[in-house]
Amino acid sequence: MTKFDSIVKAIEAIKSTPRTGWLLKGVPPAIAETIASHTYEAAIYSLLLSMGLKKHHVSIDPYKAVTLTLLHDVAEAYIGDIVKLVSDKLKGAKERLEVEVVREYLGIEEVNKLIEEYYERKTLEAKVAKLADLLATCIQAKRYMKLGYNVNDIYSRVKEGLKKYMTEDKIIRSLKSLIEELTETS
Repeated sequence: MTKFDSIVKAIEAIKSTPRTGWLLKGVPPAIAETIASHTYEAAIYSLLLSMGLKKHHVSIDPYKAVTLTLLHDVAEAYIGDIVKLVSDKLKGAKERLEVEVVREYLGIEEVNKLIEEYYERKTLEAKVAKLADLLATCIQAKRYMKLGYNVNDIYSRVKEGLKKYMTEDKIIRSLKSLIEELTETS
C-alpha cells in the first residue's frame, strides 16, 4: 500500500458520487452531475477567472487557484455531499470536518495546507476557487432548468451567493462582466 492509495480511492469515489442537491430536486442519478464533473467544470472556470484578473493586471497564481478548486470537494469522497441546508445549519462545522477528514484519510501535508487555504479564503487564489465553485453550480442549475427540472431555488440561492461574494472584494468585483458572460452563455 502506497501513500497515494487514499487519493486514488477518493478520486474513484467522487467520480461516481452524484451531487446530493440535484438528486433531492428530482434530477435522475443517470444524469445528475457527479462531484468530479462539478470539480472539473469549476477548475476550468477558476482558470478563466484567474486569466481575467491577470488582464486587469492583478497578481494571481492561476495554477494555485486551479489546484485549490480541484481539491475543494475531495473530502466529500469520505463524508458525502452535504446539502447546503445542512451545511448552513452546521455553521462552519462542515468545513472543519472536511479539513479534519482530509488530514486523517489523505495524510498528504501539501494537500492539507491547500484545503485549509481554500476554507480560510485569505488568499486571492482561494477566493477565485470559491467563486468558480459557485459559478459552476449556477451554470449547472441553468442546464437543469432548461431540461425542465425545478432547481430554481438552487439557482436563485447560488446567483445571490455570487452577487454577495462579488460585493465583498474589490478585486473579485472586477470579474463581474466575465461572470455575467459565462452565466449568460450557458
